[in-house]
Amino acid sequence: MGIFNKITAKKIEKMKERKDVSGLIKALKSKEPDIRKLSVSALGSYDIRDSIAVLPLIPLLKDEDLETRKEAATTLGFIRDARAVGPLIEALKDIEPGMRENAASALGSIGDTQALEQLIETLEDVASDVRYFAVSALEELGDKRAVEPLIQIMQNDKNEVIGGAAADALGKINDSRAIGPLFDALKDEKVSYNALMALEKMKDHRVIGLLCKALSGDYNSKLKLWIAEELIRIGDDQAVEPLIHYLKDKDDASYQTLVKVFDTVFHREDWEGKKSEKFDSVYKVIAKRLGIPVDKQPEETIYEGQNVKEVIEKVCTTAIPQTPILTESQINSEYGPIRDAWGTGLYKGTVEDLVKALQSRLKNDSVDKEFSEFSVRIYYTQNCSQVESHFKGTFKGYRIWNTGKKLFFCFST
Repeated sequence: MGIFNKITAKKIEKMKERKDVSGLIKALKSKEPDIRKLSVSALGSYDIRDSIAVLPLIPLLKDEDLETRKEAATTLGFIRDARAVGPLIEALKDIEPGMRENAASALGSIGDTQALEQLIETLEDVASDVRYFAVSALEELGDKRAVEPLIQIMQNDKNEVIGGAAADALGKINDSRAIGPLFDALKDEKVSYNALMALEKMKDHRVIGLLCKALSGDYNSKLKLWIAEELIRIGDDQAVEPLIHYLKDKDDASYQTLVKVFDTVFHREDWEGKKSEKFDSVYKVIAKRLGIPVDKQPEETIYEGQNVKEVIEKVCTTAIPQTPILTESQINSEYGPIRDAWGTGLYKGTVEDLVKALQSRLKNDSVDKEFSEFSVRIYYTQNCSQVESHFKGTFKGYRIWNTGKKLFFCFST
């Protein structure tokens, strides 16, 4: 029995822990497919990925075991050494679609334009997953020679995921030849969102004008709302009149969506330098419709300190009365993302119920050795108030909504 047949999975794991590259390379010659695969995988570990393994790994791209071949391609992609480009190009012809996928993905990770022509040819592969990874690889290469082929894929591939990926790639490559086709693709529901995101990435002056035009065009309501969101994020004065016109016949749900976009951009570091009084008029239209005081910032801090009693007093006398009034159905909608982020339940009760729940939690927070201070904030654009217990590097949130008759509240864990 040869020495390599004595190598076990446990030994491979120990070599991996010791970062024994030489030992792992020797294990590549094992007669056992599982051992070869484990060795290849270990060489691709984040804290190994040594270029000394490239040449020993290349022959495994033709290993008799499919899983070993695939793992070899993946690991070579992780190592990102140009010596693997030629063999990986050859692997694009492998009979197994899974191998072709991994080879395309690896070539994208390496990012060498030697592979451009072959990746473009792979856009015609019969296997949809292979085409998808070829599109993604071309996005990583970022070469403008791929623009026309990617436009064709966006327009003609029957798989909407691949068409959307092609639109994403065009946005990253950022070539003006793609602007017209991307704008036309807004009418194709299968790729419209990807096309919109791609257009937003392309810092071309024509894009804003086209998106403003689309707000009054023959597009579905969901896409128009997405376009309005992107125009707010861009913050260009060209969009002011089209946005105000767009808002005239929209429901409260659309206003709620857009006010949250404003809340996001108000916190961007570059916003102060680009906003204008003219563009602020869009925010005022939305704020007026939703009953948000336009003379206030999107959020207002009404208390910072370490006293639990003072926190409770500010919540009762200031935060709750100034929290925007919502219906129960609106609150349930607002609560969804918080539930997903915080993993918390939603409670319903009176002011007394809230105070009782807050007091015990805040007292426990205040004795934590990492505790620094409390804050109480009103988030006008998020239709809520929030008490926060701040610790070194983190915080706990206690969010409050108001129906005018009852309070709804939830707590982060």
